[in-house]
Amino acid sequence: MADMTGLETSLTAAPTELAEDYLGNVSESADVARRVMQFQREGRCLEVTIGRGDRTKGRILTQSQFGQPVGIVKARNWMLREGDVLSTQTSCKLVLVSLQQQQVMALRFDKSASNRAIALVRLGHALGNQHWPVTMKGDVMYLDLVTDAHSMEATLLKIAKTIGIEGLQISFEEKAADQSMDFEAGHGHGH
Repeated sequence: MADMTGLETSLTAAPTELAEDYLGNVSESADVARRVMQFQREGRCLEVTIGRGDRTKGRILTQSQFGQPVGIVKARNWMLREGDVLSTQTSCKLVLVSLQQQQVMALRFDKSASNRAIALVRLGHALGNQHWPVTMKGDVMYLDLVTDAHSMEATLLKIAKTIGIEGLQISFEEKAADQSMDFEAGHGHGH
């Protein structure tokens, strides 16, 4: 009987919508934006949110805001962006892509501190050894959160103390999709 219950559940679950045909981006095409608004009014637009790491995948399994399973199939040589729109073939629906907000660690250095250039170079080397992706924007160094924030912060504070970095200020920021950052890996040891 337990096997039948599982079978009944799988038979009553909504089928996965498959989106393969790229139509454009709502911020770049007024026609695509109008079409999305029309499909939203008609209840035929599936809005999905994917992680930044999923943008380059060739096959993505996600779900709409209402729990409808959605599969996206695309070439790996292009990256999904906020506002991309694809269509499904079987049910004539649209799939509107959003990207999850990105949490990053921001490092600022007290300009009055007497950090020597060599200490900052050592910090960069230590971050590379951790394989923590980093990027610079102005005077702020941003780290992609590759593990839990508390562990990264504790490790970073220990590294800073060991190599003598003074005036290090650590904060966490949420970046919306239009403010998101692309990170470079610290350095390669042949992942």
